[in-house]
Parts: sequence; structure tokens; C-alpha cells
Amino acid sequence: MWDPKHPGSYTIKFKNGKRYHGQGSFARALQSAKYQADLHKTSFEISDIDWTPADSDAQAYRDEATRLENDEGKANSDNYNQRDFPGSHKYKQDQ
Repeated sequence: MWDPKHPGSYTIKFKNGKRYHGQGSFARALQSAKYQADLHKTSFEISDIDWTPADSDAQAYRDEATRLENDEGKANSDNYNQRDFPGSHKYKQDQ
């Protein structure tokens, strides 16, 4: 049976073209989508949530960092992410 608390990483794509990368369960991805929509005063319209399970929380952090890094990081104006995440140092150690 699928566990709604299973660790993973995700990318939320909003209909306005913005994205947000995070880590956590699929339920956490939904919470993040609403939070980002409220924070940025955008409608709560998502076009996609790409969630991938991870073997551990540590791997989920690495996967999140990889997603953000592959999308030009927090400096990309199309990302709602405003900071590097804890997985970023683990990701860089793996390089």
C-alpha cells in the first residue's frame, strides 16, 4: 500500500509558468503548492506536480537539490525557491 508520508522530491509547475522544487511526501507537495500560491498572490492553479519517491529523507534532500540545480537554482526568476536547501551541500559532496 502507498504510504502518504513516504519521502520524495517534487517540482510544482504553476499555470503562470513559475515552479517550486521541494522534498517531502506527496501531501507535503500539495501543501507547498497552496503555500506558494498564497505567498505570491497567484491563483491556486497548478499544471503539474512531478513527485518522485526516495529511499530515505537524505536521498530526498539530494534529489530536491538536484532538481533545483538542474533548473538554474534559486537565481532563476521562474522559480519560487528563494534559498538553497539542506540537500544542496550533500548534492555537491556527491559530485
